[in-house]
Amino acid sequence: MTRLRDALRDVADSYPALRPPPPGMFDRARKARNRRRVAAGAAAVFALLAIGFTIRLLPPAPLVTAGSANVPSYFIEPPKWTADLRDAPIERATMAFVMESDLETLVIVGPDSAYRTYPIPARGPSPWTASFQLSPDGRSLLVAKKSTAELLDLASGRVRTLSAGVPLAWSRDGSQAIMASLDNGELRVVRMPSGQVAWRIPVQSSEPLVAAAFSPDGTQVAVQQGDTLSVRTPTGVLWSTTVGSRLYLAGPLCWTEDGSKIALAKLSSTTIFDLLNASNGRSAGQILSRGGLNYVGEQGRTDGLPAVVGWRGGYPIANIGNRALFHLNISYNVVMTAAVGTSELQLASDGTDWAPTDPSPPEPGPALQRYRPLVSLAALGLLVMFGLVAGVLRLVRPLRRLRARA
Repeated sequence: MTRLRDALRDVADSYPALRPPPPGMFDRARKARNRRRVAAGAAAVFALLAIGFTIRLLPPAPLVTAGSANVPSYFIEPPKWTADLRDAPIERATMAFVMESDLETLVIVGPDSAYRTYPIPARGPSPWTASFQLSPDGRSLLVAKKSTAELLDLASGRVRTLSAGVPLAWSRDGSQAIMASLDNGELRVVRMPSGQVAWRIPVQSSEPLVAAAFSPDGTQVAVQQGDTLSVRTPTGVLWSTTVGSRLYLAGPLCWTEDGSKIALAKLSSTTIFDLLNASNGRSAGQILSRGGLNYVGEQGRTDGLPAVVGWRGGYPIANIGNRALFHLNISYNVVMTAAVGTSELQLASDGTDWAPTDPSPPEPGPALQRYRPLVSLAALGLLVMFGLVAGVLRLVRPLRRLRARA
């Protein structure tokens, strides 16, 4: 063992001396390592941001469904992390609703139970306007935003702002819309989708505006302020009458299909709608509940006035208090039961088959579009962490230099 040690010492003594490392070599290696780390972090942040922007700027093609859309026999609250419509558009919607538990989220349901969401104000700009208006063909949405409206195209996810006012109703062919200009005390009939004002309807700013609705051909507008109901044309007032404080225009589709009558909501023990002659405002009969109110009452969910959401065979499809839809023909037929806690509910009437079908499980959108908020949060977190690491390194380097000198 001693001889081996001596031999190793002889070898070490005879080996040429190693050159000392160049000055600053370890500092340069450390800096190179830090640069690689910074570059890797920046690449990760850039990749996540690129994914987020790509999702928003290049959304997937909309879901396409041929033929008419069936009305689901019921609907539920949207699943968690349902995709935003702007990220994952659909060809058309069969219905749209807002839940009392989340008044800032509009839920759009397309054919085959495709669920999407869109952010809206928690409350409309006034008590008499809805938060949104779904077009009859289900391809566009008007969302009230203060004194303006956002026009959302469902097939592309694109949004435009219309300055004519807040939306009240669509015409049945979707070529016109009624906007309320709160500041100017008037209703504006605008051409869609341009938003150009076609003609104006003066209203009294001192009276709360209740509702407005187009005639089936789009040439006349029924307007209710307080207990006064009138029918307007571009040339003036066709007729005006007092309807009392318990009767209200029964939604944007309150005119019968032939345009001869106007339905007024009347929630009583037997009657759902009173009918007025559309040519002179005189009484033209009633539409009885035919037991529909008893069905809703059994569930203890009778709040809200009824509204017409469609017509089938000359009889209305009635939405009673956002709780259930009924076809009020010879006897009432339940078309759809709403989710408990539904605050607002509208359906597309054009191209809709009112025969209810059991819905399939909700389709909340592609995974990449569903979790885009998480991707954005991850990118933001990496960016913050990157900044903190860079700041710590800037503080540590001077300390290391001081220690090296000492």
